[in-house]
Amino acid sequence: MRHLAAAYVLRDFERAYDLIYGSQVFALAFLNGCASATVAEIRRFYDDAAAQYPEVYVQGGGYSFEQWVEFMKKTLLLRDHARGYEITRFGHEFVLHLARTQRTAFKKY
Repeated sequence: MRHLAAAYVLRDFERAYDLIYGSQVFALAFLNGCASATVAEIRRFYDDAAAQYPEVYVQGGGYSFEQWVEFMKKTLLLRDHARGYEITRFGHEFVLHLARTQRTAFKKY
């Protein structure tokens, strides 16, 4: 049973990695190194990506900061915190998984 549970977690990590943007991986890595972060501290990762990829983040309806954060909440990688946001246990393990499997944060967007 334990192996089955581990397989499901790995599947969820792979699914998240397939869908996540590089800017979100960088935000999670930042959160992994601190207890929590303000909205402004996290938003800078979004703003940097939006400046680099305006065709994704701004043009044609774009991808708002709220949508960007909501993806990480829905995939249980981060959650709201009194200060702003904090990484979840699943998010922490996801970041460790990326390091163990030598996955890069240098993905598009």
